[in-house]
Amino acid sequence: MIKNKANDMTTMRAANTIMLLKALYEENPISRSQLSRLTNLSSSAVTSIVKDLINQKLVIEKSPVNISGVGRPGKPLVINSKDWYIIAIHLSGELSLKINVFNLLLEKKADFNFKLANYEPATVIKVIIENYHYLKESAVIKGSFIGLGISLSGIVSSQENKCYYSEIMGWEDVDLAELFADQLDIPVIVARDVNGLALSQFMNLKKTAEPENLAVVMIGRGIGLGMVINGKIYSGNLGGAGEISHLLQLKTAYQGRCKLGQAGCISTLLKKEVISARLLDSISDQCKLSQTEIVELKNEPLLFLDSLFDEQELKKLLTEVRELVAELLKLITEIYAPEKLIISSNYGFGNKIVELIKLDYLNKFSLPDKFAAEIIFQEHYDTEWARGAAAVVLNNLLTDSYLLSRII
Repeated sequence: MIKNKANDMTTMRAANTIMLLKALYEENPISRSQLSRLTNLSSSAVTSIVKDLINQKLVIEKSPVNISGVGRPGKPLVINSKDWYIIAIHLSGELSLKINVFNLLLEKKADFNFKLANYEPATVIKVIIENYHYLKESAVIKGSFIGLGISLSGIVSSQENKCYYSEIMGWEDVDLAELFADQLDIPVIVARDVNGLALSQFMNLKKTAEPENLAVVMIGRGIGLGMVINGKIYSGNLGGAGEISHLLQLKTAYQGRCKLGQAGCISTLLKKEVISARLLDSISDQCKLSQTEIVELKNEPLLFLDSLFDEQELKKLLTEVRELVAELLKLITEIYAPEKLIISSNYGFGNKIVELIKLDYLNKFSLPDKFAAEIIFQEHYDTEWARGAAAVVLNNLLTDSYLLSRII
């Protein structure tokens, strides 16, 4: 069989273009000569590919930075942040949602509110399509769209654009690719929300040459784990990796049960609403809170608890939260061994509680301390979920030739 040389050359150029674009994103800014050294491509190949990227407005050339040095000054190349955009939507289970617009640096440029009547799959897709066409026709964003990223909680396959199961959405075996069915003129990529969150964190850290292995534990309406292994999201069979909501149980006086009927389940005990209710009950027995204090407690229960850290009656609740989180981090580290472990929650933990969790984590850890992960606590907001959906689209642009072939 005789190989098609033209096809081979086209495939090679596509692979080299992706390699250059990825290097540009991670090193931004960078010169042509630096790109050549970094990628081991010839200077002529780099010049040719960069010319295409500039013509398609993916990359722009800046003024020389070394105009007084010896020789011809290099012109820095940077990712164009003004002509190409990604639309991102996080389906949170709430009826009030946002369409978010990000540039190629994952900087949020705009958002637009919209509402759903319900979460029937056909209804959701219909509203998204209508809002996309409105956004495009209104010309509010001066530029072109590369793709639409949608993130949601549940077991999701990005390869098939299919949601196999989502408790929050009430979905099972929903084929989103079929529902969209070429009704948009841009590609749609669907992802599990915590995977998108992990990917956006990784892509941000990657710019500073940070670790190839990273985990994000999401604590919100449920508990989820997103894993980046050797620079790639690990999804497992049918996208089911990281479903850890019922991984741990703790003996507790609290009688609330999870959907599996288990008392002391991590998916119940770490919910903001549950912590708030238990904290409010404990404090109400001791003193009367003002309406303002009650609102503060419900919004940030652990920060409120942190301010009352020395109150003896609250130590039991604090100990339960500490033990659950520390044990969860220990298990994830010993099974997966990430270099960084980010706890992203819809409530803050407070400095004192964070330090105690880190101490508990190290005390529980069965391996030498050098194998322990760097633990980072942060709150997540709507924008971060949307940024995760955008990151999935951007990562596709930087690793797969399909999206790039639609532009160049």
